[in-house]
Amino acid sequence: MEDIKINIDVGVDTILQIDLSELNFIGVSEVIFTVKNIITVKAPPIIERHFTEAKVYDVLIKAEESANLQDGAQYDFQKVLIDGTRVKLTENGRIKLRRAVGDKIE
Repeated sequence: MEDIKINIDVGVDTILQIDLSELNFIGVSEVIFTVKNIITVKAPPIIERHFTEAKVYDVLIKAEESANLQDGAQYDFQKVLIDGTRVKLTENGRIKLRRAVGDKIE
């Protein structure tokens, strides 16, 4: 799985297309996409999505989630094996934030 460049618009909804169509899910119960501002084990994820099959996903990042992201936020993908073992699938990638003039946050 290749790293993808991820742009997120701050203050409005963003739809990301995540292509897992060529990922072999044999022995894998799910793939987890995680975004954190601080790359430590104890830091809470700002965004976390779970995928259970090989296909292309349209992932909605809500405006409220985007507003909690900081410059320098990073993401990765991990796979969870059927026995519960969690294995890193990709290197960390950076999130590029694009600031909007308008927003939908009240």
